[in-house]
Amino acid sequence: MKKTKPKIAVIDDCISVGYQNFVESTLDSSEFPWYYTSQISVPGSVDPNSGFSHTAFRNYENDKGRSQYFEILLPILFEAVDRYKKGHEVQQVYRIRPAMFVRNQNSGNHVAHIDQQYEHHVMLYYVKDSDGPTLFFDEDKVIKQIHPKKGRCIIFPGDIYHASSCPREHANRIVINYNFLL
Repeated sequence: MKKTKPKIAVIDDCISVGYQNFVESTLDSSEFPWYYTSQISVPGSVDPNSGFSHTAFRNYENDKGRSQYFEILLPILFEAVDRYKKGHEVQQVYRIRPAMFVRNQNSGNHVAHIDQQYEHHVMLYYVKDSDGPTLFFDEDKVIKQIHPKKGRCIIFPGDIYHASSCPREHANRIVINYNFLL
């Protein structure tokens, strides 16, 4: 039986350039509240990779909350989903979490993982140009690499294993991770 390739959609300029600049200046600012996360890919595991994150929104059964940045970040998801599947709407948002890695913070790729154990989609929005690609896996094999580019988003089914990586050339790599249901 032939395997079907998973649908990994790449959308450049998923929001206007003005909005891209606004989001970048907000998140890549000394005023933005980044929090150190010791196990950035798989919390509670043996993940050796650290990073910085900020939970802008979470909507789990017994764990709900939003930060003051929720209203700025949510429209990015709606705009991108509209370009991804015209006529489809986001049914549920589970989490919005910006993450930042600094130059040479961790060596190699981060731990391959899925974000949630239930049906969902993932969107990664790249806040600024950087290096440190996102890798996609089929079992242990890398099937696709996407490089960070300001204004680019990637949308894919939540059961695809993926991993981030730290920049080597740029000062930092900032991405916003969205988990949602279509």
